[in-house]
Amino acid sequence: MAQIYIPYTEATGKYIGLNHLLSYYSKGIRIFIVIGARGYGKTFKFKRLCVKDFVFKNGHFIVLRDTIDACDKICEQEGHKFFDDVMSFGALTKHKAMIKGIEDRTILIDDKRAGEVMPLSAYYKYKGNYYDIKNLFFDEFIAEKQQAYRGNRARQFANTIETTIRRNPNTRVLMTANALDKGNDILELLGFNIKDFGYYINYEKKAILYYAPNSPEFEADKQQSLSGIITAGTFLDESMNQNRFEDDGIIFEKRGPCDIYGIYHNFDNEAVRLYKHKTKDIYYACKDINPHSYDYMRYVFDYNQVTGSRHYADKNVKMFLQRLVAAKKIQYESKYIMSVFMSIINNRKKN
Repeated sequence: MAQIYIPYTEATGKYIGLNHLLSYYSKGIRIFIVIGARGYGKTFKFKRLCVKDFVFKNGHFIVLRDTIDACDKICEQEGHKFFDDVMSFGALTKHKAMIKGIEDRTILIDDKRAGEVMPLSAYYKYKGNYYDIKNLFFDEFIAEKQQAYRGNRARQFANTIETTIRRNPNTRVLMTANALDKGNDILELLGFNIKDFGYYINYEKKAILYYAPNSPEFEADKQQSLSGIITAGTFLDESMNQNRFEDDGIIFEKRGPCDIYGIYHNFDNEAVRLYKHKTKDIYYACKDINPHSYDYMRYVFDYNQVTGSRHYADKNVKMFLQRLVAAKKIQYESKYIMSVFMSIINNRKKN
């Protein structure tokens, strides 16, 4: 089943509302993703949910971040900075949260173990099934533009789920990100192809994504803030203030009549099929849906990758493909496919 899209643009209030998103738990959804602007309350509300589930229901939780360094930042000052906003809110003010040590990264609430802080990049160090985990919270799962990915993050994410909560069908996976990259590999893994604001549901993957529009109240507050003033009208405005994905590619809705032109592989063993329109000077880059077909049309740009079914393509082929990209003659199935294709023609690992 393909994703279901429900348009939604009627956001109100100074901070994001997540009740509708979380209501899909009763419909079998277990992965809840929110993509929205900085300062909109995404992280706060998911942190509060995790803490409340522990305080009132004894539901333990995992805080997941990309790297060990990112986890260490959370653990600084015993985690007080990370939990300060939540623990000073409403019914939680009489409770106390802290993180015990950088090494073991154990979250304590009222001096009782509430959960752990774990790095996605070192999932293999945390093998074991955590039967008492109610929530797994993955904050900032889409990296900032200037940050390099470390390893295959989709594989790391899947392995983290496998090694921590595989036997707990009731665990919620809570994920947040700022609006930066439609080509994210984890979004691709979960079957999401985002186009505009609203809800995206994939029942097969038990996942729902809310791409949140800014409310008028939030917009007004943002514009009056110092950060809103200094970034207004700059290249940072769309991703930081207007909550729009950066989009520098051409995404097609439907391929025209075409023939397969070639299949190209990158260092991560991912492949893109390139099709040429039958009558127009247009090419379509698509996911390689069958890795065992068209052996005679599969190419690599590194001698070390050559096999019986993958043939070496010389620099002239690469230059031709790069010229197609520069001339904007290639349309892409998704931003993710575009990122894979760029890694292929630039002969590098995909960031």
